Amino acid sequence: MLEKPKILNRKIVAQSRLFKIEALDLEFSNGATRQYERLMRGSGSN
Repeated sequence: MLEKPKILNRKIVAQSRLFKIEALDLEFSNGATRQYERLMRGSGSN
């Protein structure tokens, strides 16, 4: 069974009308930690 990574921290690092960039600190089942950034819809998106 695949175990999902734990989210250690989430924060918005940039924001505009169209999108947000969210930084995620993740810990995987093997103990490795990584930081990822992802684009999210902003308030102006449909």
